[in-house]
Amino acid sequence: MLDPSQARRLKRRQRNQRYLARLRSGQTVVRVTVDERIIGFLIRSEWLLDREAGDNAKIADAIERLLAEACEGG
Repeated sequence: MLDPSQARRLKRRQRNQRYLARLRSGQTVVRVTVDERIIGFLIRSEWLLDREAGDNAKIADAIERLLAEACEGG
């Protein structure tokens, strides 16, 4: 079991490793504000399930997949 300061250092180290991995792969993380219209669009266009509408991680994943497909011309 880690003491609180060790746990904080481990969490910080893991976060930094994820950041460096994204940087090396040319990715970045951005903050996007969405409202009911956008969530509704994602559901209607079947990028997001209705039951996932309150899950920020699922919404982010849906937006990521939508943009990736748009870039591929799909």
